[in-house]
Amino acid sequence: MAKTKPKKKLAKKPKAKGTDLDRAFAKVGKSKAKKLTSAQLAALALKGDVEALVVAIQPFTDGASDDEMYKWLEVAASHGPTAKHRKAAESLSSDLRESSSLRYDDDQLATGGAHFELGVAYLTGADGLPRDLTRAAEQLTMAKKRHYPWSLQGAEKLLTETRKPLATDGRAVFDRIYDGTKPSPADDSDDDS
Repeated sequence: MAKTKPKKKLAKKPKAKGTDLDRAFAKVGKSKAKKLTSAQLAALALKGDVEALVVAIQPFTDGASDDEMYKWLEVAASHGPTAKHRKAAESLSSDLRESSSLRYDDDQLATGGAHFELGVAYLTGADGLPRDLTRAAEQLTMAKKRHYPWSLQGAEKLLTETRKPLATDGRAVFDRIYDGTKPSPADDSDDDS
């Protein structure tokens, strides 16, 4: 009988704690990610897959990518399946606001626009998000606190056009938030919750 050699024990790799953003950024550098649809990005955000969002969106490269990343991180921070997923999304969102083009969003146009888009998407069940009137109200309230859309030309027209196609219950939520009053400067806050 032939003797068999004892098998070597492989050292176990330590598990990565949190999300490994360095690995995600490394993936971005090696290949060009294909552009995903809003529904595909929503699916990643709903799963709390921050690394895949980083690969797909490639934040910190230009302002448009930073704005889009902020939007989907808001979804991941709200919907992530575990506290770990939600915390990772919140942490990256904080980094994004400090280290990307969003650092210069003094008028809060980019972040306000992201919250407005999410609010409307939740009202209508668009962009791969579930129809959720509570989350819609939260997002629209955050947009209003950032004076969105009043920092745009044609704000009243945008509000009117947004309101038109909404279902009755969605319109009631929208009208409760956008009740014809603009937020006062005292309503300004750096609070992103």
